[in-house]
Amino acid sequence: MLSEVIPLDQAVRTRGEPHAPLADAHQQMLYRLGVERDERLRLREERDRCTTSKAALQATLAKTSELKAAVDSQMESVTAAAASLQGPMAHVIQSDGDFHPHASLLPSPLYALGLSAVSYFKASGSEATLNISGDVAAAQALAQLTSKEGTSQDASQPTPDDALEAHPLAVEIRLASSVVSFRYYPQLQLLAAGATSATADAVLHSLGSHLSTSNLSSQPEECDDGRRLPDLCTRLRWHRVTGGRDVDMAALSPHRPYKWLQWLGGLGPLLTTAPQPSQLVLGVLMSKLAAL
Repeated sequence: MLSEVIPLDQAVRTRGEPHAPLADAHQQMLYRLGVERDERLRLREERDRCTTSKAALQATLAKTSELKAAVDSQMESVTAAAASLQGPMAHVIQSDGDFHPHASLLPSPLYALGLSAVSYFKASGSEATLNISGDVAAAQALAQLTSKEGTSQDASQPTPDDALEAHPLAVEIRLASSVVSFRYYPQLQLLAAGATSATADAVLHSLGSHLSTSNLSSQPEECDDGRRLPDLCTRLRWHRVTGGRDVDMAALSPHRPYKWLQWLGGLGPLLTTAPQPSQLVLGVLMSKLAAL
């Protein structure tokens, strides 16, 4: 007479779990079938997870490829535009080598902003002037320190207070009685602008709204009033450097980190639609200052 058949859930045991010897071949077969069933279920779940992960990675790869293609296209346009401007604008950077005696001490975003401004003044015939102010000795010491450290991983780690420490030099644009200054915060990779008068500061405040109506803002629904950090990357840098301290824009006062300003220094988010903000920001800014 055959032994009584035990239920499947009693026959299936987790692999590696101690168990009593199975009584006969029938129970042993049920146990093996149960183990195979568990293994197939596990492998099927693993396959489903891998399939989902593969689909997500493929979608990310497709978006990254589209972004790379957009960047490549923009770089081709930039290269072509730069080549066509080299001849006409050579007088801007020849003779003394820079557009200002202290230009070589500027960090890259301020240098790009300053050179763009000088180029615009030359091309448009504007009466505006550009100056570089600040602690030249400190900027020279910083440049020497940076050249020694290079990209070494042994360089000292930034402290929370470093996040609010601006570069020793600032770029200033003067038009009539209005002066607009631009500062750079290296640890945050952030540009900020301020003005010496309330009317000029109001121009900076209103510039974001003007550009938003021109479809130049990455998030038109948000007012670009300089009261918040311009993008997620900057917010992440803030929290990393400050150890999670709450964002306090008053610490940058009277300067504000406008979104349109980041584009002037090459720090803004990638935009795939023309015209690019840097093509219009200086023109709008100078026309508004001239109207004061």
